Amino acid sequence: MHVKRCMCLCRAALETCSGPKCADGIHAGMSSREVIIRSKKENQRKCHISERDGKSHVPLTKDKMRIAEAARQSALEILRDAVKKKDRVLVKKSQFLITHKSKDPSFWMKRFALLTDQRVSNFISVLEEAKFMGDPSTKEVYAYIYTESGDKTIYLCPLFWKAPSSQLGTLIREASRFRSACDITKEAVSIDVGYKGLMVKSSLADPKNPKFNLLLNAVLNAKNIQYEFEVTLRHRGDYARGRYSCCGETARSSVCESAVPDDFFTSPNWR
Repeated sequence: MHVKRCMCLCRAALETCSGPKCADGIHAGMSSREVIIRSKKENQRKCHISERDGKSHVPLTKDKMRIAEAARQSALEILRDAVKKKDRVLVKKSQFLITHKSKDPSFWMKRFALLTDQRVSNFISVLEEAKFMGDPSTKEVYAYIYTESGDKTIYLCPLFWKAPSSQLGTLIREASRFRSACDITKEAVSIDVGYKGLMVKSSLADPKNPKFNLLLNAVLNAKNIQYEFEVTLRHRGDYARGRYSCCGETARSSVCESAVPDDFFTSPNWR
């Protein structure tokens, strides 16, 4: 038996739940909320809360609004396509992640975020109603939001306009921050996931192991969510004659089904 424990991830690891025991009678022994709070304190990490006074906020020019709206539309098309292809590109909804010790590299897929179709649908709802404002004085970030204001406005900074290739991912990241994601770290590191996203390597689910932080990031970190779409689910082939060479997809703004290997859906050998 390779399974050692299950870790409760109720509602994207934000609700408290002790969870039942696994096959060998071992469970995490700590609620997800407790684990997340403890890990953040131990690593001196916290979600970023903006303290800007709002004096630098300006309406976008017509040209910049046109660019922002085009980026929004493309980002929405990508998110909707991910939901449409949920059985292939997203992870299966579950309250628990089961750990596994398999050393077979074909069993594992490197992913940046654990995203279900419901969570991506929440990002879509936010991005559909989001408003845009400019902040020309904030130089160090691409965009930011005020999570506590209730006003779903995304403030776009100079770096946003200088990096067209990151605009879609930036909007997806900011939308996720309205829906419980936060800035635990600015670095996105992938984790090894198996069997439709229900399994992770044993070290990732041990709160005492430093690698456990990588699992937290895959659930909560906004940058990881951005990288899941920009890196993991991107098309590797060229777009020519109305379709991508990697998977045959005809929609320009879309995710790639071929980005997820068939082994990701393989049931593990329990014996």
